[in-house]
Amino acid sequence: ILSGFAHVGHEDTASTEHAFRQGAACLKELGKNLKLLPYSECTLGEMDAAVAELAQATAPLRMKVVNALAHTVGADGEVTIQEAELLRAFADMLDCPIPPFVQSS
Repeated sequence: ILSGFAHVGHEDTASTEHAFRQGAACLKELGKNLKLLPYSECTLGEMDAAVAELAQATAPLRMKVVNALAHTVGADGEVTIQEAELLRAFADMLDCPIPPFVQSS
């Protein structure tokens, strides 16, 4: 899921990798060695399967993942409408509140 989010809204390799690293840093405490998957492996079917598996996790773990996704989306300092809607959809599927990542005025 993190790889898919890194590819959305980040058009070049460097910004995609940066976005992924920002999100992965939020999950470092889990002890997993996360790797950025190629865009071709971030299919809807793969994302759906990952969400189904993650939905079985504890609420705190799901919230950490949503937080990591928010950091991935906001890594470039901009959140597009597409990114925000994607984040909201995944957060809803995981029954998690969306963490604050956009400052209100």
